[in-house]
Amino acid sequence: MKSSFTDIFYTILLGLDGSTSIGRIQEMYDLKDENGNQLSGEIEGYADKCFQEK
Repeated sequence: MKSSFTDIFYTILLGLDGSTSIGRIQEMYDLKDENGNQLSGEIEGYADKCFQEK
């Protein structure tokens, strides 16, 4: 079960970054943190480090 949730969250993060599709739509979203710093384009690296590295 833990593996399923990990895969789901990883895929959602990649979808928000524009690296994969969410549903049948693939687009890059404009994501910013609470200080207005751009997050888009950087999420894939963080998601990979967090969810894929053991």
